[in-house]
Amino acid sequence: MGQVTCFFLWVDALAKTLMNELQEEHEEWLRMLPRTAVAATRAPEEEMEGEARTDRELAVELRMLKKKVW
Repeated sequence: MGQVTCFFLWVDALAKTLMNELQEEHEEWLRMLPRTAVAATRAPEEEMEGEARTDRELAVELRMLKKKVW
């Protein structure tokens, strides 16, 4: 029975570590949000530039990450 308890403690610790890492990643994405909001208001001509496209892709990835976290 001691091995089973040890296993569950290990799984619990692993889950907490993964949740902490995911939360830190999520916070990094949230810091990028204002830049993404600015990109969404750019003129259509600017969307042809690589940077605007990258910001739009970032917004899509942020939405996907939010779905995974929440």
